[in-house]
Amino acid sequence: MKTKKTPEFPLVITRGSVSVKIYRTPSHGSEGYTVSYWLAGQRQRHAYALLQEARDKAAQVAAKLTSGDLDVLTLRSADKAAYTRAIQTIAPTGVSIETAAAQFADVWKILSGASLIEAAKEYAKRHHAVVAAKTVSEVADEFLAERIADSVSQRYSQQLEFKLKRIKTAFAGPINSVESTHIQDFLRNLAIKPRTKGKATRLVKPKTKNDYRQLLGQFFAYAKLKRYVAKDHDCMEGIGKFKKALVAIQIYSADQIQALLAAAPDPLLPFIALGAFAGLRHSEIGKLDWSEINFENSFIVVTAAKAKTASRRIVPLLPNLAAWLLPLAKNSGRVCERDDMTRPEWRLDKAGR
Repeated sequence: MKTKKTPEFPLVITRGSVSVKIYRTPSHGSEGYTVSYWLAGQRQRHAYALLQEARDKAAQVAAKLTSGDLDVLTLRSADKAAYTRAIQTIAPTGVSIETAAAQFADVWKILSGASLIEAAKEYAKRHHAVVAAKTVSEVADEFLAERIADSVSQRYSQQLEFKLKRIKTAFAGPINSVESTHIQDFLRNLAIKPRTKGKATRLVKPKTKNDYRQLLGQFFAYAKLKRYVAKDHDCMEGIGKFKKALVAIQIYSADQIQALLAAAPDPLLPFIALGAFAGLRHSEIGKLDWSEINFENSFIVVTAAKAKTASRRIVPLLPNLAAWLLPLAKNSGRVCERDDMTRPEWRLDKAGR
């Protein structure tokens, strides 16, 4: 029959790299055991009558020491001083030392061990240059006001105001929170609401989406210039143009042009004739003055202020075009009733039909 081996004291209970000792401390003829460990620079002792109770306590303390539980953490003098300095250093931030350590570890992994100080300096250089936190709506109003102050045409300012209104509705928050995914979703879902009840909403054409894309590019370039967003704000990056559907170009025959001009009322005839025989843009025709049509020398002057390219040019006045225009010609005054003769609300009944 095997005899139970008497344990040797002090017993050492180990958990990981932590050890807690149990001493045999009999008293007045009775068995006794003391668990001993260090806490906050002071030795802690717990007495037990039974060895198993002492073992349980020692195991519990060793487990807490291993897990880093500060309630029972024993620090050497050098470690204690470092811990105290760390607490004092981080106190102004209001962040706990545990949170700070976790964030440091995460950032260190993201930077693959690169200097956190250099990364923070680079971030500050790029983002702290922002002078004011503004909403998209605020910047849009400022953008529109400056464009109008630059003496853009009334038609352009009206179109710009309409588009910016949709942009302000779509992006209601701070301008520096707009990301490329937000813009992509906005452009893809651009739609026209029907004026008549019962009709379905339809998406706009690729050309209109590309117009909004171009405007958004100008808008965020303006925001960068004004330092409302950081220089590296890249919300337009990766947003390509929308492909237009391939449509065969149609050419009017001479008979079709003849029939169209013959049926056109006087206020509309110059617009059709100039577009057919001079090749002027719609916006250029709408701004044209009779004084800029030289019938004697057979040329038309498109001034820089009225040209889309902002450069003056001379367009030949062909004999057939002159023949259509001469009966309506004046010394000066608008050739067309309005800048935009293509808008749907223009009706032939306004031209006397």
